[in-house]
Amino acid sequence: MDLHSECPSCSSRFPSNDLTVGDFSRGDYVDDGFGYFDTSGHIFLFAASSHRDLANLYISPIHMLTNRLRLSGFDVAIARQLGLMLLRYAVEEIYLAAVPQFRYGPSNEVEKSWDWGQPDWASDPDPIAALYRKGSLCYSIDISGIGETLALAYDTIWPFLKSDQELVNRAQVLGLQIRNSVDVVQLIEEMLACLLQCCLDGAAVSNLPRVSEGVLVLLRCLERLDAQESHGLAL
Repeated sequence: MDLHSECPSCSSRFPSNDLTVGDFSRGDYVDDGFGYFDTSGHIFLFAASSHRDLANLYISPIHMLTNRLRLSGFDVAIARQLGLMLLRYAVEEIYLAAVPQFRYGPSNEVEKSWDWGQPDWASDPDPIAALYRKGSLCYSIDISGIGETLALAYDTIWPFLKSDQELVNRAQVLGLQIRNSVDVVQLIEEMLACLLQCCLDGAAVSNLPRVSEGVLVLLRCLERLDAQESHGLAL
C-alpha cells in the first residue's frame, strides 16, 4: 500500500519518507505516522489519511459481492472471497473494541495534534462520554451504514460459512488463527456485536434515523436461534 499523496499542482509526493519499508526519517517532509508539521505548526496526516481511505474503500467490494450473490444466485468462489473479506474486517474491528484509544477519533474542521501521542479515551472517568462520536475503524457517521452492509453480507453467506473448511484453510494460510468453521462464525458475529455496541454507546452518530436503522439490521442479523448467545452487549 502506498501511503504517499501527490500534489495536483506540482506532482510532488508527500511525505518524503516511506513508512512501508520502515523509513521514518528520510527527507524534509517526514510523517512518522503521527503527521508532518510545517513551520507554522499545521499538521498534515498523509499516512493516516491513506489508511482511512483504505478502510472506507474496503466496504465497497463487500457490498458489490453481496449484491452479486443475492441477485444472480449463489457462487462458491464469490462466497469464499466475501467470507475472507468479512474475516479481515472482523480482526480490525474487534481489535479496536479492545483498544478504543485507536478508534477513528473526533471530527474536527481542521486536524489537530494530540499532546504526548494518542489519548486513551477509555481511561476517562466517564469512558462512554469520552468515546461519543469517536467512531470505530471508520468515521462515526459511517458506522451504522457499514454495520448494515456487513450484516447483510454475513446473512447472505452464513449457512455456507458454517460448513466450508476450504475457507478456514485459506484464512489460516493468510495468518488468521482459527481452528474451524465455528471460529469463523463466532469471529464475524463478534464483529457485528462490536459495531452494535458502538452504536448503542453513542460512538456512532448520524442523521436520524440512520443509527436506529443500523441497530435494527444488526439486531435482526444476530437474533437467530443458531446465533451465539453471549456477545457481552450492554443493551
